[in-house]
Amino acid sequence: MVYNEQGLYSKAIEDLDVTLSLNPELVGAYCERGYSLFYLKQYEKSLSDLNKYIELNTKNYVANKYRRLSCYNMGDFNNAVIDLHKAIYLSPMLSFELSDKINSANEKLQYVSASRKK
Repeated sequence: MVYNEQGLYSKAIEDLDVTLSLNPELVGAYCERGYSLFYLKQYEKSLSDLNKYIELNTKNYVANKYRRLSCYNMGDFNNAVIDLHKAIYLSPMLSFELSDKINSANEKLQYVSASRKK
């Protein structure tokens, strides 16, 4: 989507809202709107759209990336780690790129778990 590429995320959302109101079966629009919402730091709304997209198109590792980042930014480290593993499963070459992120997410997850036990 041109607006997303230009960083005009609010405009992209407006257009995608109209698009989805006219054709809610247009699966890719959920992914694009999820990206836009992510960049506007509306993580819960982003998750909703990305979940809908991933439900209908399970093989897109990029959508998993943004869903993972939304989870991470919301403090949901467990689901962030799960999505990291899904992304690697879908695109094994990502394992090299994501290994540091996996370690960081696992460390935060362990820290949160330990904090809850106190």
